[in-house]
Amino acid sequence: MLAAADYAERRKESVPPSELRLAFRCVQWNALPNPGGLMDQPAGLVERMTIALNTYNAMKAWKQREPGKEGNFAKAYPDTWAIVQEVMRLRKHG
Repeated sequence: MLAAADYAERRKESVPPSELRLAFRCVQWNALPNPGGLMDQPAGLVERMTIALNTYNAMKAWKQREPGKEGNFAKAYPDTWAIVQEVMRLRKHG
């Protein structure tokens, strides 16, 4: 989660985690990473890809928000704000 957040915010010399790179490809090609359907994917892979992609998208949106309008952002995008808060909590408390 933090690696995806760091990449979204271009922190340090971050690189996307493997699950995020895979999610980008799946979205681009509209295909799952392995043959078969959703339930045929390796255990946990789709969940990790979803978390990585949701985190990346949330942190990109947070980074692009209008400065000084954090309250408006939280009110307008409560699900996204929940992810941003979790990233902040993880960064603070590890």
